[in-house]
Amino acid sequence: MMCKPALFALLAAAGAVPGLCQDSSAGCQFGAFGTFGVAATNTNKVGYPRNGFQPSGATHRLDPETDSRLGVQLRLPLGESLFATLQAMSQYQYDGTYRPAITWATLTWNPVSTFTVRAGRESFELFESGRNENVGYTYLWVRPPVEVFSSSILSAIDGLDLTQSFNLGAEAMLSLKAWAGRSVGMAPLRTQSQPMNFSGGHDIGGHAGLTLGPWRGRVEMWQIQVPHDFPPPTGSVAQVLDGYSAALHDPGLARSGSLFPLQGAIGRGYSAGLVYEEGPVQAEALFIRSYFDRYLFNSNQSGFLSMGYRLGKVMPYGMFAKSRSAPLKLPYLGILPELTDPTSRKVVAGITELVNGVNINQYTYSGGLRWDFSDHADFKLQVDRVWSQGPPLVINLQPGFSGHLTVVSAVVDFVFGGGR
Repeated sequence: MMCKPALFALLAAAGAVPGLCQDSSAGCQFGAFGTFGVAATNTNKVGYPRNGFQPSGATHRLDPETDSRLGVQLRLPLGESLFATLQAMSQYQYDGTYRPAITWATLTWNPVSTFTVRAGRESFELFESGRNENVGYTYLWVRPPVEVFSSSILSAIDGLDLTQSFNLGAEAMLSLKAWAGRSVGMAPLRTQSQPMNFSGGHDIGGHAGLTLGPWRGRVEMWQIQVPHDFPPPTGSVAQVLDGYSAALHDPGLARSGSLFPLQGAIGRGYSAGLVYEEGPVQAEALFIRSYFDRYLFNSNQSGFLSMGYRLGKVMPYGMFAKSRSAPLKLPYLGILPELTDPTSRKVVAGITELVNGVNINQYTYSGGLRWDFSDHADFKLQVDRVWSQGPPLVINLQPGFSGHLTVVSAVVDFVFGGGR
């Protein structure tokens, strides 16, 4: 469950900030959002996480950690066209805690309605629903598809973005955005105790979005940099293979070792998404392709298709999501697999586990119901049928996992007040 200090801190903010807004400047807006829920699967052989930033996931026991989170936000005007936004959130994160963190802190200049400059920290935006990934009330499902969101290694960007919109008439709008900054993100490495630090990389990107009546389409491209290598022992693979290369007089092992360091790796990607909303129908599709210039980050394709139909306050929905990476084979290891001493066997087993752990092949069929029982809250019930070859999209793999699991989730989302 959410740790008491984190919960008390955010609830205290939720109680104190509205008074601060009321007593200070006109136009100050306070908002809060959150999700409280449980998830369970039909197996204890593997964990099912919400995204790539969680160190464990739902199993056969009711799990309140996977989807539960709480956030507060303050929007403070600083002039006619300038305002500041600050957001803090508590959620289950890479170190197994609910420690609150600043997830949004920006200054926004909006001199005209069609042009915006924003500087500071903001969420890493993958696609139309990505901006509100943590605000469950803003999307149809219990959680965005794991196959898509777990492919992101960044949680936020510290930088600058420019957005220009063009009114094309007849319910048509074109939006162009460019951004640049430094990455913010820590992710657990499930095979070792130290997390992977993705903070500090130089990243750039942009998108073009077009709205035509009920249709919204967007194409996005980005480039990100991995600023740090894996921590030990994974980060020591190159040195270990260099040592064997010298001892066995096999330069091929040194060349294999040079494949493993990640510091300075460049990743590029693009996405194309389409949303349709009119009357009772809500549909969304997305395709993402990403690739890196390093051996351990093989190219990946992922996407999803979702559709819902509103019946009064209830909306049944279905979704299919899939992620698949290019198969990664073991590098040249010379006679290492033939050596029988415990150290060599351990090295080969570790390299094999590392390589197999980045081969993604997973798809999910989902069905659910969303009930909007209030203007600011909903209840969702969702069943996912997952096929997975194993990590990294499912975690803590145990012997006997069949490759199939069923996930049942129930959550309550809420949102109130103003925001960014």
